[in-house]
Amino acid sequence: MGIGIGGMVIAETVEGLERYPIQVRFPREDRDSLANLSSLPILTKSGATVPWRRWRNWWWPTARP
Repeated sequence: MGIGIGGMVIAETVEGLERYPIQVRFPREDRDSLANLSSLPILTKSGATVPWRRWRNWWWPTARP
């Protein structure tokens, strides 16, 4: 989740002598809204997809919505 919010450089593009990082992260409308973040799908080990809020409640039961 932290990488999706803050971003992560995954590669670099080269244009002439200049290099630019390629950063991957969630779209701004998802990063800026707790409701949108809570609805993002998480893929489980079994292959099921659940909203992040359900996973968060299972993994971290004291978390507040």
